[in-house]
Amino acid sequence: MPKAFDSLIPYSCRRTQSGLSCIFVHGQPGSVADLAPLARRLPNWISSYGYDRPGWGVSALSPTGIFSNAEFLNQAAKGIDGAKMLIGHSYGGAVALAASALDPTEYIGTLLLAPAASVGSLGVADSVLASVGIGQALSLVLIRAAQVVWSGYRSWGGAATKSFWAEQVRMKTELGDLERQLADVRLPVSIIHGDSDRIVPLTSSHILHSLIRHSRFVVVKGAGHLVTGQFLGAAAIEATYLAATCRDQAGSDPRVLTRN
Repeated sequence: MPKAFDSLIPYSCRRTQSGLSCIFVHGQPGSVADLAPLARRLPNWISSYGYDRPGWGVSALSPTGIFSNAEFLNQAAKGIDGAKMLIGHSYGGAVALAASALDPTEYIGTLLLAPAASVGSLGVADSVLASVGIGQALSLVLIRAAQVVWSGYRSWGGAATKSFWAEQVRMKTELGDLERQLADVRLPVSIIHGDSDRIVPLTSSHILHSLIRHSRFVVVKGAGHLVTGQFLGAAAIEATYLAATCRDQAGSDPRVLTRN
């Protein structure tokens, strides 16, 4: 029987006095390899783990929707001692938010990178991709095209097309459900989005910021959707800031740093 923890890949597991770990949740398509450059930029007082979501990378779990993704993520996170912070990119941002909403005691903060985490992040293309027949065929074409232009596609695993379409089918309904839960999110949340993102509209992050009570919003000028270049630098700064803030707040409550 596949286990969620089997998909948790250590980038850098340091035994640090802070006891703080960041768990990175990749987008769609994707794998833990996508956010490894960001993990390498974090200070050495943070331990870093990448999570291959169901249907992607090394995960042996079947592809599923946002909330089931979040439940598996929470199961995996319980295998890490100490305080934990989530960092989610694109679709992984929705999973990270859902995980925080489902089990708010498991984490002390969440960083969202160009998150596809509201209905406003979807376009006409997403509706087409979610359809039976045409959507399945287009998903195959898109994954094959991505494989041509990017050598890192091998890290996605052998079920990329199936996983991509399975997530598209559930996305619109589940993002609506997630939006209705955002007012209840009590953790510190930071949102970063590039103003040149052509995959997920910047306006969708404005919506998220307005719906999440304890949130910061940073716009990176000239940055697109991928966590590279300017976006990578800004994400590293914000991740360190949020981690330090959460660590300092947790320091006033020793129970937080010893959560399991």
